[in-house]
Amino acid sequence: MRKILILVITLHTIAQNAKAQANVEPFVGLQRDLNGGKFNQLNTGVQLSLKQSAAYEFIVQLQRSWPVALVSQDSAFTTNTDLPVYAGAKKSIRPAANSFALGHRIAVAGKNTANVFFIIIYTGIRFQ
Repeated sequence: MRKILILVITLHTIAQNAKAQANVEPFVGLQRDLNGGKFNQLNTGVQLSLKQSAAYEFIVQLQRSWPVALVSQDSAFTTNTDLPVYAGAKKSIRPAANSFALGHRIAVAGKNTANVFFIIIYTGIRFQ
C-alpha cells in the first residue's frame, strides 16, 4: 500500500503542467586573494532559479563566505622604557561575509541552439 501511494504521488507530481521551471542550485567554492594577500574564504550558498522563458531567468541567491583563519606575525613597538622596544605579535584575521542577491539571467546570443551566451546581473546586500 505504501509503495502504491508513493507511486501515485510521484506520477501526480510529474504530470503537473507548469509555465516556469524552478531549480534549486547549491554551490561551493574557494575564494583566493589575487593581490598577493593571504586571505582565503570558503564560499557556500544556494540559489533559486525561476526560468520564465528560454531567454530569461529570475534568480534569488543566499551566500555565506566562511573564513579560513590566517595567523601572521606582526611588529609591536612601544615607547615605555619598562618594556622592550620591539616585540613580535601574533595577529589572527578571520574575514567572513554574508550576502543576499536578486538577479536576472538574460540570453544574449544562441537562444535557439545548444550553446547559449547569457548575461547575469545581480543586485543585493552584502555585509562583512
